[in-house]
Amino acid sequence: MHTDKSPGPDGFSAGFFQSNWNLVGDVVINATLDFLNNGHLLKEINNTFITLILKIDNPTRLVNFRPISLCNTIYKISSKTLANRLKSHLNFVFSPFQTGFINGRLIQDSVI
Repeated sequence: MHTDKSPGPDGFSAGFFQSNWNLVGDVVINATLDFLNNGHLLKEINNTFITLILKIDNPTRLVNFRPISLCNTIYKISSKTLANRLKSHLNFVFSPFQTGFINGRLIQDSVI
């Protein structure tokens, strides 16, 4: 995770966690494991700011903005860990005919 990413609602960037891992690492690991093993996610972790970024100078319409979401870093770590765990099971969940958006499969494979 890039250290210079914008922080989420908790105000802590990835750089903070990387620089202070010796202090906060156990807390992050325990929170992530509790989420993965028991499905418990603290409401303070599952909190996101949505903000608008200018696409052009002097915007006059809503389409001149781009929305971004600022999630807490611990939430990003937990969700990325969950996604990585699920990857190995996706081939058993989706039909072999589902080719788009699955690693190792191409949508062009469906073209006759």
